[in-house]
Amino acid sequence: MYFAEGDTFEMEADIENPSLWRAWSWQPELQAVSRYNATAQYSVDFIVPGHGPMFHVTEHYVELLRNASLTVTDMSTIYK
Repeated sequence: MYFAEGDTFEMEADIENPSLWRAWSWQPELQAVSRYNATAQYSVDFIVPGHGPMFHVTEHYVELLRNASLTVTDMSTIYK
């Protein structure tokens, strides 16, 4: 399965370096959760990012995204 989601993922490198997308995000907490859900909930194999080539989703990437989503402690800020 492919996931084409413009700016949810800027590029492959932003998974290991969140500063590449967080500074530009309007809602970084929501985006962190969305990034994890896109890979885990929908079991995607490839992502077509907003900038850069399509890339394969590895288990390592899913784990990094899961850890980033766990840093969101106040879900009420997301679902206003």
